[in-house]
Order: sequence, then structure tokens, then C-alpha cells
Amino acid sequence: MRLSPAIRATLGTLLLVPFLSGCSLLFVNGPVSGWETANADDLSTFALTQPCTNSKTLSIVDGALAGLNTVYGIAIFSDKDEFEWNTDLNANFAGAMAFVWTGVLGYSAHKGNKKVNDCRAFGAHLREQRRGGAVGQASDEWLDELFPIPDFRANALFPVRSLSLNR
Repeated sequence: MRLSPAIRATLGTLLLVPFLSGCSLLFVNGPVSGWETANADDLSTFALTQPCTNSKTLSIVDGALAGLNTVYGIAIFSDKDEFEWNTDLNANFAGAMAFVWTGVLGYSAHKGNKKVNDCRAFGAHLREQRRGGAVGQASDEWLDELFPIPDFRANALFPVRSLSLNR
């Protein structure tokens, strides 16, 4: 039986998912420490030199895999004899390792989620600082020169006929 290229690509992608576990610990970057007290110029420098991760995808993958590992560990402990009969592995060891790996994945999801939330707060703080700097320095004094509009007595030179709908 030959699989179509689309099914092979989908299966290949799904087979890579277990290798993404724990990635939010390794690949999710948070903002630079001390960003809360930095000024707008330093924040811009931080954003350019050490970008952080805004996507929660890896944290969600880690959380989902932690949930699946929990179910796997419960399944092992609920039917130890069948598990040992089918796999030749010690059920207590395999179940305990499933729960240990669940802890690792859960910790990874938690830390990755915290880094992403900090990165989003950093971005909002950066936008607020940039907006505050531009708006805080702008003034509306130039409007005083234009308003009220000077009367140039244009009506005396070019009389305007009134527009009326009732003729």
C-alpha cells in the first residue's frame, strides 16, 4: 500500500512532534533582565540586540505532551499485568518515568509560558514608552497661530449668493 505524498508529509510532521518536547525550555527567549526599569532608548536597544519570543506554540506543545504523558502513566498503572505482558518492561518503572517526564514537560511549559508573557509585557512597555515620548513632547501651541481663522473680508470682493432650496 502506497501513501500519497500529502499523507506522508502529514505523518512525517506528526512523527516530529515528540522531538519538540521540552523545547520551550530551550528555544523560548524572554526579554533581557532589568527591562522594567529601562528608559525608551535602552528598551529599543534591548529589542534589537536580544529579541524575545512572542509565540506560545512551543509552550502549548509541551503542555499537551505533558497531558498525554500523564494519561500514558495512568494507563500503565491501571493495567500493569497487561503492560508487562505486552512490552517486557517493568510497569512500575515505566509508569514512574512517564510521570517524571510529565514533570519535566510541565515545568518546561510553565517556564516557556512565563517567558512569553514577559516578552509580551516588554513589547507593550516598549510601545508605551515610544508613544509617551512622542506624544509627551508634542504640543498644540502652533494651533493658536491659525485659530480663530482671520477674516480677510473676501466676501466684500466676491459676494457669495446664498444657496436656498426654496426659489
